[in-house]
Amino acid sequence: LISKFEPMERFSDVLWAPAGGWLVVFSAGTASGNIMFIDSNGTRPTRTNLVEYPGFNKGSWDPTGRYFTAACTIGGGKGDTGYRIYTFQGRELYRKPLDRLMQFKWRPRLSVKLPDETIKMIRKNLKTTSAKFEEEDKMERGRATKEVSEKRKKIMADFVQIRNICTKKLAEEAELRLQLRGGLDLLKTDNEDLVEETITVPLTTEKVKLQEATIPEE
Repeated sequence: LISKFEPMERFSDVLWAPAGGWLVVFSAGTASGNIMFIDSNGTRPTRTNLVEYPGFNKGSWDPTGRYFTAACTIGGGKGDTGYRIYTFQGRELYRKPLDRLMQFKWRPRLSVKLPDETIKMIRKNLKTTSAKFEEEDKMERGRATKEVSEKRKKIMADFVQIRNICTKKLAEEAELRLQLRGGLDLLKTDNEDLVEETITVPLTTEKVKLQEATIPEE
């Protein structure tokens, strides 16, 4: 695999994903903090994303190779301490500022403690098992959709109840409003029926000369 970078692109580290196929090229401990995600599964390497995390100094893949973490730790980073998690394609999923962060490590992936015969059977029935899991996921999504629909119906019912109470109260106070407004019902009056009246109040000014106050001598 041979690939070239632009002259202005400066990188210091290369990390392959544990399962291969994906790699990250980054510049640690710099002001730019460039992180380039590359897909090398095809005939030619493809840049999937280029992100910036100024000042970070540590980069690591998780054991599955699905996530990449960039961290800024005490003593090495040039920015605020914390970390960010990206997908293998370079999409940011999470960021967390942490005071006095010393190091970031992924939990090791436990080895599979299954007999070889069991593993072979799982692989053989993978399609059937996957279809079963997909059906269960579909049912779960259906339940979630039903819960959302029922919640929306309850909210709408509460709104209708409050609206009916307010409408009833508005009707009960109609006569009182007419008395206070001199028989004018604003709810049934169009804007065209209203007359705009401008009242001009003349103001007069008078100049008064202020006299200096005299302080009597003791």
